[in-house]
Amino acid sequence: MNLKVQNKNILPIDYNKYTTSGTYGYYKLTNIEEDLIISISDKDTSVSMTGIFFGFSGAGADNSSGTQWIMSNGTQISTTLSNLYTSSGTTTKLKYFSFYPNNSTTFNKIFSRYNIQVEKGTATPYVAHEEQNLPFTLSSGQKIMEGGYLASDGIYNVRNQITLDGTENWARSDTNQSGSYRFATNAINSVVKKPSTTSEVVELLCNRLIKKSAVDTYSCIDGISISTNGSIYIYIDDFKTYTVEQFKTWLSNNNLVLEFPITTPTTTAYNSTQQSQYNAIQQAYSYTKQTNISSTSTDLSADLEVEAVTYSSSDDYTENEMQIGTWLGKPLYRKVKICGELPNLRN
Repeated sequence: MNLKVQNKNILPIDYNKYTTSGTYGYYKLTNIEEDLIISISDKDTSVSMTGIFFGFSGAGADNSSGTQWIMSNGTQISTTLSNLYTSSGTTTKLKYFSFYPNNSTTFNKIFSRYNIQVEKGTATPYVAHEEQNLPFTLSSGQKIMEGGYLASDGIYNVRNQITLDGTENWARSDTNQSGSYRFATNAINSVVKKPSTTSEVVELLCNRLIKKSAVDTYSCIDGISISTNGSIYIYIDDFKTYTVEQFKTWLSNNNLVLEFPITTPTTTAYNSTQQSQYNAIQQAYSYTKQTNISSTSTDLSADLEVEAVTYSSSDDYTENEMQIGTWLGKPLYRKVKICGELPNLRN
């Protein structure tokens, strides 16, 4: 996992941060569809743009998902351009900055000729791109599951994972239809967070089955459920007349990976590398007026709770604040927000 902390200009000028394996060279600006705008202003008009294209694209590497060029074959289209792209009546928000021809010479010409800014929302005066990259490396086999978080003393998980492979103690259980059975095990009943009623659906993640309530599986609806005593119940209509041994044989060849909420969070202490990385994350700083925080991980998304100290109590993007003292005669405020923009820490 790598946290990327950027100022309002989210377009880097380091060629090594761009992917150059496609028809276009490109950089992914955002993981979600959101309003972006690109602004360009001349800084060296002696640099020729002949044959050059750059701007937004939908796919990054090519034009398969549309392009919005602010520079098209050497001709500047405008000084600002949004990432909205409409095709066949459907409008999308393009996520990539792309350039063509795809080589370092083109890249250097573009950023030598222009000050370029890509930002969220509407265009504002140019500032040079700044960013901090803050890695956090998981050890082999280590997981941060849904709802898990990093704390001062280690990785906290509020969920656990089990692989059901047929070696567990299983029993056949009645349903509301005579001769149709579901299958039950107590493999996790001592640790799973139990539902308060049989109709409550526990937040399970399973690789093969849909989460259901205990009432659902009792009513012969395909799925996996947790009962009020913590037992796992599975109903699969194709297996409704199976014996326990037949079900366990199927399970041995079709393992179920189940992630489930637990009553007491588990803590895994950091190794020395992780402790250093966590400390660095704690010392990250924000930028004037706007800071963009994202995760560059391809297999992990994160909600970020940010706490900062600022001189101002009037920022409308702050969800929670409390005056904690003064500094050089000015009041200091403690601010907490879930992701998004941060108050300035560097003034």
